[in-house]
Amino acid sequence: MPGALQRMRMALKPGGQLFLLAGPIWAGHRGHHLYPRGFPDDPGRVTKLLSFLRPWQHLAQTQSEMFRDLLPAFGQEFSEVVVGSIYESTRLNRLFTEEYLLQFQTHGLQVQKLIPWVTGPEVDRGLLEEARRRHPAFREFEWEGFNCLLKREA
Repeated sequence: MPGALQRMRMALKPGGQLFLLAGPIWAGHRGHHLYPRGFPDDPGRVTKLLSFLRPWQHLAQTQSEMFRDLLPAFGQEFSEVVVGSIYESTRLNRLFTEEYLLQFQTHGLQVQKLIPWVTGPEVDRGLLEEARRRHPAFREFEWEGFNCLLKREA
């Protein structure tokens, strides 16, 4: 992320603007980034997994807690792959909303407009509160992502 922002800033003239989409983000209720296309050899099991996972479970639990919950329903090998994908894979970043905003500021990009993709009211709030308790430095857990207009500082 820092390298990409640095290159984007360099490509802009002073005062130039950049439209950025970020999402899903780690702090959102689907920040685990698990989707059927990520497991093309086993789409049925992934469909079952997606209905098994609860909103914010990836933030409300440690790796070992997640593995413990997945093991009875999905077995050792698949549970290890899933937990590795969620917590260790290098294909996704695990930035919270506030960390994105800090990265923008650090790279000389001012937020001109920010439009969050907000989680609907139908989600279970229990794990949301547990995620907040485990990550007290962050507040924006109900944003699935956001659209952002950034401006390069002069």
